[in-house]
Amino acid sequence: LNFHLKNAEDADSLLADFRELLDYRSHKCSEPNDVPRTATNEKAETRNKAWEDEVRRLRTENERLTSEKNSEISALLAEKNFIWNQYNKLEHDMNEQLRSKRTEIELGNEKIRAFMSNIEELQSSNTDKDKTIATLKTEIAKLESGLVKKSEELFKLSRELELLKKSGSASVTPLLRQFTSASEPPKHRTDRKTVTFKEEPQSSQALEKRSSKRKAGDSISGAPKLFTSSFKVPKLKTSSPLVI
Repeated sequence: LNFHLKNAEDADSLLADFRELLDYRSHKCSEPNDVPRTATNEKAETRNKAWEDEVRRLRTENERLTSEKNSEISALLAEKNFIWNQYNKLEHDMNEQLRSKRTEIELGNEKIRAFMSNIEELQSSNTDKDKTIATLKTEIAKLESGLVKKSEELFKLSRELELLKKSGSASVTPLLRQFTSASEPPKHRTDRKTVTFKEEPQSSQALEKRSSKRKAGDSISGAPKLFTSSFKVPKLKTSSPLVI
């Protein structure tokens, strides 16, 4: 581009020089004192022809230089348009790439936000699960503690039941003898009979009531049941032969 501009400037300078030379020649021809003495004898016709040839040559040179200058200017304009089009195309491509990158960045940010939201939800869910697990562990500990207490109570009740059995078998024989002696007629006192006496001590009835109350409390509290609904305290059966 600089080379073409330099050539155009040189062409303008050369054209200006030719114009100055042409003006100078025309001015010299208009002055008779400047014409050489040898030329005064020449015919006016020959002189005019020479000047016409010179003018024609100068015009031809001027047209050639003008054409070259116009060609260079056209080439420069074409090159300028080409460069400008390339610049516009490059700018358009860069804007499209920038727009595409911005879109990708926005999509990436949305994915990151969605990922962070999922992480927060998972953390919240894990926290809720930890709380639920802690609550269940606490309830299990309470149930285990209640089970231990129920086992201890069952053991105590079993001991009490054994004691009641032992105390009932030891005290029923004298009471039975006294009762039969007072109620039977004299004629039957001489007969030897085997009498079976069944007794349900009041302590066993109280024990059964306590057991039913405990079962009702267990069903309300939700603790493990130590006695089923069909469980009954066994009745004490004492058989002793009486000789009257």
